Amino acid sequence: MNSIIQNLAKTVLGQVLGQNQNAAGLQNLVNAIGGGQNADQLIKGALSMLAPSAGGLQNLISQFQQSGLDDVVASWIGTGANKAVSGEQIQQALGAEQIQQFAQQAGVSAADAPNQLAQILPELINQLTPNGAVDNGVIGQVLGALVGGQNKAA
Repeated sequence: MNSIIQNLAKTVLGQVLGQNQNAAGLQNLVNAIGGGQNADQLIKGALSMLAPSAGGLQNLISQFQQSGLDDVVASWIGTGANKAVSGEQIQQALGAEQIQQFAQQAGVSAADAPNQLAQILPELINQLTPNGAVDNGVIGQVLGALVGGQNKAA
């Protein structure tokens, strides 16, 4: 099942964003979080944080900027190397409520969630902003396709 979701996610990102390197980028993301059975849930949990109904990517960027991490999040959006972020920085930027929501969606403990997000968000945001531009509609399309794809695969 995990490989089905990973392949679907690669295909969806490639189709929605129209760039072949996004499939490799998603595989990098899955590898960064250690693969395993939780990879699809972790990715979907992170995507749900970026959905327009949750405030979108721009809201998440603002949270990082307000926490003094504007250079870090800018590196994820830009075309250069992604700067690392710690679980503690994620916790400070997002707050307990948002961390708890991710933890429930992803099926991880609230204590482990910030570290998981520190692994996921840099590459995920990088892949969703291939030209250095924020497009919340793309995130909604990817999330919708992944959720719909899982239901079909189950």
